[in-house]
Amino acid sequence: MANEMSIDDMVKMLQEEVRKVENFDDADGRLDIASMNKQIDNANALLDILEAKYNKFDATLDAMLKEIEESEKAKKENKEEKKEENKEEKKEENKEN
Repeated sequence: MANEMSIDDMVKMLQEEVRKVENFDDADGRLDIASMNKQIDNANALLDILEAKYNKFDATLDAMLKEIEESEKAKKENKEEKKEENKEEKKEENKEN
């Protein structure tokens, strides 16, 4: 999307859509159902875009968290392996002495 909107702009548009909902009656006081439906459709489209952005952001954070957890696990395993190696080396040194 070359003309992508920021989340703040979308929220502002949603707020404007909500303000417009209050003015759906015509000069005779009758409700303009077609205009209401159009506004609802516009608001739903914006909400869908926001939800997609949130889902993408959430998935990115989940992937980052998983990568960090795997990295921490690997570091911990390496640290434990080094401890074991050091213990074995000390045992061998003690046997030699």
